[in-house]
Amino acid sequence: MSQLVLRLAGPVSLTGPENENLTPRGMKARGALAVIGSSTGMRIARPKLQDLLFSERDAEHGSASLRQLLREIRIALGPHRAAMITGPGWVGFDNALVRLDMAGHVGVDGRRAEFAADLDIADPEFEDWLRDARIHYEDQADQVLAETVTDDAVPTLIVQVPVTSDAQSAVASAMVLQEAASRVADMLPIQVLNGDPGIGRIAVGIELGAMASRMGNDIVLLFTARLRSDGRMLWTRRFALPSDDMNAALRRIAGGVAVAIMHGLEHLRDVVPDASVRRMPLQDVFSYSASRLSRADEQLSQIDPNGDRAVILALRSYIRHTMLLERLSRDPDADSELAAEMAGRARELSPGNPTALGVNAMVAAWKGQFETSFDMARHAIAIDDENPIARLAYSSALTSMGYHREAEAEASAAHLSALSELGPAAWVLRRAIAATRVGDLKSAERYFATTHGYAPQNRPALRFLSAIRYQLGDETGAIDALRKLKKLEPDFTLELMASDQYPVESLRRAGLLRVTKSGLI
Repeated sequence: MSQLVLRLAGPVSLTGPENENLTPRGMKARGALAVIGSSTGMRIARPKLQDLLFSERDAEHGSASLRQLLREIRIALGPHRAAMITGPGWVGFDNALVRLDMAGHVGVDGRRAEFAADLDIADPEFEDWLRDARIHYEDQADQVLAETVTDDAVPTLIVQVPVTSDAQSAVASAMVLQEAASRVADMLPIQVLNGDPGIGRIAVGIELGAMASRMGNDIVLLFTARLRSDGRMLWTRRFALPSDDMNAALRRIAGGVAVAIMHGLEHLRDVVPDASVRRMPLQDVFSYSASRLSRADEQLSQIDPNGDRAVILALRSYIRHTMLLERLSRDPDADSELAAEMAGRARELSPGNPTALGVNAMVAAWKGQFETSFDMARHAIAIDDENPIARLAYSSALTSMGYHREAEAEASAAHLSALSELGPAAWVLRRAIAATRVGDLKSAERYFATTHGYAPQNRPALRFLSAIRYQLGDETGAIDALRKLKKLEPDFTLELMASDQYPVESLRRAGLLRVTKSGLI
């Protein structure tokens, strides 16, 4: 039999496996639920329960009233009455059939719900008990939060049921919530849960909710994210869903919500003062700094010390791929093999994960396996054509296969999507390379300059800028790019740039290495 859920924070309620309401109507019957649920093992002596609820009646009448009250609870349980159990002198709930939820729902003011908030029983013994129980609940709430976090805790995204005014608004908001949560789970090591499992089960994470209502023919959607531990508002996002272009708008909105979730998860460690909460180093993963990339790799390895989480392995492989492209690796051969091993392992663990497939495509391209890279990238796009790493891999694979116009179109479209915000420099760079390969050098120069503005430590942008500016007759601009590159790569020379070992294959194929014979530095 599936579990029933007894909730004692906020109004007392008992719900069934299909969320059906099994709560008795009588005030004293709900009081009995609160007492039983708060007792050790959810069992209490019958005389104790009788004294709390019927202290002003004589023993005989009190006993009869208790029997009637327990009968009322069993009737409310209906087909689940086996959940209430009795023994010699005691009554309670079967722990295997009833789960206690002491979390409740955080109110709009960010405050926790009061314990048994709906109870008002005019019995002096019960009033004393309820007052003490509420004080105990408040004192223990923060301790419960701390004790439920494990050492290797990862954040949880709790997707709540949308609050809507009509069926179509409900479907639209639920679709966005589910798609956004799925995209986040493909990119970050998190748990995603639908509904509220209770604060005793999950304490760290973000509660994601939605409200939707009609405004004419359109639907207005408001998404909110609150901190699980204390209800603090993290962010809100408001969108209008036009009736004439609903499908495209839903994808765009889901992307925007996914980005907001990922930024919230990345900064969760800053707002939850708990050392067991792991930092999600997403911005560092998409950086071009040796120290930031190394820090991201170390943090990801702490989250996944056993190396059995596909998303983390894929991100760590992506980090090594970046270090290889940026000439940041101290041992390129070893890092190349490790990147391939991590990517392959990620794909084995989660064959349908678009991030894992995208990284596998990138690693294959680095090894010169362009057809394999193209097939893997197409597979990743077929699974999720909005995943940022899959789209990066696909645009790059199109370039490697000689489909330059298609690569430029993919890079341009992806650059304008909401998810490109996660690593804007990577997207502008990809767009710049695609423009270079189709011969649009003026646009390419503009995009490479923008890449440098986003990420001053990005070395490929400076390599391309020096070559393209020289090709366009801008020697001053070329010298500026070469000097900046020299600061990032102390061993850089124009002779090195001209060698087969230097990573400028795109420039070589485009015939843009005249700068190597310029003698500018």
